[in-house]
Amino acid sequence: MEDIGTGESRTVTLRLPTPAPRWGGPVWHAPEGRSAAPVTETGPLAQRAQEILDHGIWMILRGSYAKGFGLVAPGVDPGTVGYQWTLWDEQGGHRMLVTQQRGPTEIVLEFIARPNQRIGGDLTPTSSPDPTLASERTVLGAKAWAYYTSPSGELRAALRLGRKEFLVPAEARSGFEAELDFWLHRVGKVSERWPLEIRTNPKR
Repeated sequence: MEDIGTGESRTVTLRLPTPAPRWGGPVWHAPEGRSAAPVTETGPLAQRAQEILDHGIWMILRGSYAKGFGLVAPGVDPGTVGYQWTLWDEQGGHRMLVTQQRGPTEIVLEFIARPNQRIGGDLTPTSSPDPTLASERTVLGAKAWAYYTSPSGELRAALRLGRKEFLVPAEARSGFEAELDFWLHRVGKVSERWPLEIRTNPKR
């Protein structure tokens, strides 16, 4: 690089803050500089919550979920934030968001049904996009269910997106248990590329 006016030449070296490879590389590296956020609570989801806090993507929780589950922290902008990981299979999208914004470890599990998947007696609209893990499109119009829990794996509340209605435990139990089973038994370290992937042989 040459300075204007002086004519002196200087060499500028760009140093990336996180060593390669990062996203999409053959080997996964944990985010550099992330402060440790230990999960002190016990329960079946404690280890998975810790993995997402250590490796997940910083996200803002959907406003309808934050309000519906009472996770809105007073005076906090932009809203409820945490770390999230998303995986897609033949049924749809599975998301787990972990937040410690209010102190304790709180978890929101979300299932987004693919088009034409019959879940809980409802048929999802065929006009919904068919996203993949790498998709940049926002899922609009798809049916989704969210479950509020903690490392204990206890169902605290459930919400169906679209109708924005709470589900009583009896209605939500099967869907919640399916998501709990997914994150406990179908997810794990499969390759060096990602910290969490879907297992071909579920762990039992």
